[in-house]
Amino acid sequence: MRDRIGVNVGDVLEATAVSGSIVLKPKAISHSEYTKEQRRKIDARLAKSLAEHKQGKSYGPFETHEEMVAFLHERVSAKTAKRRAR
Repeated sequence: MRDRIGVNVGDVLEATAVSGSIVLKPKAISHSEYTKEQRRKIDARLAKSLAEHKQGKSYGPFETHEEMVAFLHERVSAKTAKRRAR
């Protein structure tokens, strides 16, 4: 369906109600929606994240969202146990 309407995973869609149906249309996001300072912070965080990923500081891939949530719960439990041991 995405190919038929020319959208990709992560694209922003605009939803409208028309005659009892929901119509989804691709919505272009303009970088002008952010101030220069906001854009600078976003770009810096993206650059940091990419650098960390290249250094192997990432987790996954996960096959399902349930697998990811279970992983996160395990991490939180391990950190909590570590703090209690101090």
